Amino acid sequence: MAKGRIARPIGYQTARGFVLQAERMVESAAVELSPDNAAALGTIRAGFGELKQAFPSVNAPKQAVMGQATMLDAIGRIDAAAASLN
Repeated sequence: MAKGRIARPIGYQTARGFVLQAERMVESAAVELSPDNAAALGTIRAGFGELKQAFPSVNAPKQAVMGQATMLDAIGRIDAAAASLN
C-alpha cells in the first residue's frame, strides 16, 4: 500500500462516515453546552472542518488529500477540546 493512500474504498467510506456522524453528534449536543464551552466547541468544529477536507467525496480520491500526521493532529485537538467540555 502506498504511504498516505487509503487502498480500499470501503475503508475510506467508513472513515468518512465516522467523521460526519461524529460531527453531527457534537452539533446535536452543542445547544446544551454552557457558554463557558464556546472556545472548546470552536476548536472541535475547526478540527472537524479540517478532517472533512480529507474526505471530499463519497468515493476515495486517487491520491490522499491529507497526510496521516495532519489527520492525527486534528483528531488530537478534537479529543483534547472534547475532554475539556463541562
